[in-house]
Amino acid sequence: MPANGSGTSDRPYDYFHINSIDVAWDGDLLVSSRDASAVYKVGRRDGQVKWRLGGKNSSFATGPGARFYHQHHVRSAGTGVITIFDNGATPQKEPQSRGIIVKLDLTKMTATLQQAFTSPGKLLANNQGSMQLLPGDRALVGWGAEPYYTEFDSDGSVIMNGQLPNGDQSYRAFTGDWAGYPADKPAVALRANPSRGTAVYVSWNGATEVATWRVLAGKHPSSLAAVATQPRNGFETVIVANSTGPCFAVAAHDASGQQLGESAVAKLD
Repeated sequence: MPANGSGTSDRPYDYFHINSIDVAWDGDLLVSSRDASAVYKVGRRDGQVKWRLGGKNSSFATGPGARFYHQHHVRSAGTGVITIFDNGATPQKEPQSRGIIVKLDLTKMTATLQQAFTSPGKLLANNQGSMQLLPGDRALVGWGAEPYYTEFDSDGSVIMNGQLPNGDQSYRAFTGDWAGYPADKPAVALRANPSRGTAVYVSWNGATEVATWRVLAGKHPSSLAAVATQPRNGFETVIVANSTGPCFAVAAHDASGQQLGESAVAKLD
């Protein structure tokens, strides 16, 4: 189904193109019509249109920068505040796509641009896209048909700019809390330390909960004892253990001290 059906005799279908519905601050519904370039507030009980934002018959006087075109992912962000992924494309209406926060004065019926987030690459997304508000007034914008996603700080500066594999797209991009617990064991490499003991290199790809590493060492794999403990420091942590082993293993512990996993025994050559 085309994303810009106009309802003309040549294209008599998809004149509305709903692409998101959200519950508004008062329980009504915010309905996004991409092909009308408008957002409708619809009574949840009676189905009546309470007001229109954007489009040809907007209920609001729109301030500078608050106009949007062929949008996606309209969300309520508090009383009278909504977030929108403004495609501005298909057909092109703006130089680039944006994630925007729009403030509505429901008494004066005005719409004001509160903040806009634009891509460092000046991307113009013909379709799809999203905007997610994060704690601390940060925002994550997914650029839809353009294979990128960008996290912004509260002042609009870029914290992270990521790219999906070539040819991929994202209808929506979201971030959330998650914990990684790899199925494999931590990886260990050993090197004799010229000054004393042994340098132990340890990493565990995908593990998110590791707070500290504990090095175990001994003359035999069956008789290892703790010889060093060190906080995790980035992807690979280097620990100088006051032991020549020659057998070593490393155990991962979380912030509460619980052991999460243990490496296989490695032997110093």
